[in-house]
Amino acid sequence: MVNHNHLREIKEALIDDFLPNRDPKITIARLFLEGPVEINEASREELLRVPGIGPISAKRILSLRNNGIRIQSRRQLAEIGVVVPRAQPFLKVDGKCQATLKDWL
Repeated sequence: MVNHNHLREIKEALIDDFLPNRDPKITIARLFLEGPVEINEASREELLRVPGIGPISAKRILSLRNNGIRIQSRRQLAEIGVVVPRAQPFLKVDGKCQATLKDWL
């Protein structure tokens, strides 16, 4: 099933019919996420928008939460397969985010 919101986001990220010369998921995250996503509260859809989180790691995050386990560190994220250096600028972990958001803007 085609998600028309995702197609719209990709089209809006295009410059002269091409994605900018950088990671497309980072480009789209910068355009469409309103700020860092709280890992312990984000929906599957929100998690999948975060660079460094794919379907498998999103499923693992949701499974942990469903079992009452809160993620409290970036180390835990790495252990479940999140590519932390890519994800970090777009995440809050237990209410905390990286000190600078200069890459966000």
